[in-house]
Amino acid sequence: MLPICRHILTNGEQCRSLRLTGQDFCYFHNRMHASHKATRESQPDRPLYNTEGEVVGYSRPAGFQPARIPDLGLLEDRTAVQVAISTVVNALASDAMDIRRATALLYGLQLASNNCPPIRRDHSQAKDPVESTVTAENGTIMAPADRVPPAVQANGDWLKQMQELFDAEDAEEADDEDY
Repeated sequence: MLPICRHILTNGEQCRSLRLTGQDFCYFHNRMHASHKATRESQPDRPLYNTEGEVVGYSRPAGFQPARIPDLGLLEDRTAVQVAISTVVNALASDAMDIRRATALLYGLQLASNNCPPIRRDHSQAKDPVESTVTAENGTIMAPADRVPPAVQANGDWLKQMQELFDAEDAEEADDEDY
């Protein structure tokens, strides 16, 4: 089976890149998911001082709640940025976020939007939407492992060549395991 990246774009389409060996995502989405996971799991520390003023350790600030940090997702296109803006505005409106953090996030989202290419078509109408999803143990929602987007399937010769290449590699790995 052709290993296609299982990341689902904001518009509901599946990424069409080949995924990394032994991974669920292509190089780009693997790095993005890993960096966002690390960011969400990081906890700001504050230094603890002894009586001489030396740092002896670190602790979490009082009132820090990791669950209150909104998951803005991958800011890979303008639609994703728009969803993130909506998340920040809703958090601000419900008093789940202070104005300073919201201001900083909205400025960052403005920069992200400026770096994204303009929307060329209506993203609410995906050509090849993912029709079912699976949830990984870590909570990541992705396309099923055996799904190949129709646009990739349409490239018959290329798809056949790639499938033969991956089948040959799988057979080689199976032979190596026998020894």
